[in-house]
Amino acid sequence: MEETLIAAVPVAALFLCGWAYLSFYLGAFAIDITEVAIPMPTILVFSLKPFAQWWSALLLFAGLCLFVFAFPCLSATKKLRLKAALLQCSLLAAIVLSTFGGIELAKIAAEADAKRVWEGKRARVETVILDDTSSGEVEKDYRACAIRKGLVQVFATDSQTFLLCRSTYNPQEYGSIFSILESGKIRARKWVGRKD
Repeated sequence: MEETLIAAVPVAALFLCGWAYLSFYLGAFAIDITEVAIPMPTILVFSLKPFAQWWSALLLFAGLCLFVFAFPCLSATKKLRLKAALLQCSLLAAIVLSTFGGIELAKIAAEADAKRVWEGKRARVETVILDDTSSGEVEKDYRACAIRKGLVQVFATDSQTFLLCRSTYNPQEYGSIFSILESGKIRARKWVGRKD
């Protein structure tokens, strides 16, 4: 039981950090995280984004060490109630601080990454092949944006890609988000404005 808890709690905290990062990042482009089918391994990979800075990685490491070393001591000190209570409190504090700290770090990292996309400092997309039968206004807007090289990738999964078409008038503040399915069809377009 203890081993399962030791393994599950850090994974759950990392999952929460990854989900928070993706929620804040996608939200910066008016994409709700529930619109995207993101597999758990991908969320866990993105959970490390908030800890890219050395100081935040140190915070994560300290919280995990406290958790890993304090938890086994609980059963060894059952007769010493005060010691056990202190260890339980420190364990709870480590979980709470690393979770809320991780969410705040996720927000900071997501806002910085979204800013880079709005400023065009992310990989530009030359072309995404569209279904040739698409000829509506949305598709024409997409093709015009591709021709002027205004598309920047926001996020991609196996089944869809989200691209930002930065506005020609004010590219660091306004644009539209295209959701392109794996088949090449544009699923949706939203007009968006920068949120910071």
